[in-house]
Amino acid sequence: MDRTTETRQTACDECFRLTAEMAKARDDRNRSRETDVTVLTRRHLAQCHGPTKDGR
Repeated sequence: MDRTTETRQTACDECFRLTAEMAKARDDRNRSRETDVTVLTRRHLAQCHGPTKDGR
């Protein structure tokens, strides 16, 4: 596995982790944590997966 593939796999694992964390925050009705995870998710997507279609 080359470095690019490894980076992409790690990024996808991070996406799954953030999704699970968001689900837990929603189940716990923890709005503050939901906001934190949303920010972390946006940052992760921008850094590891490039800009989104709407330019963010």
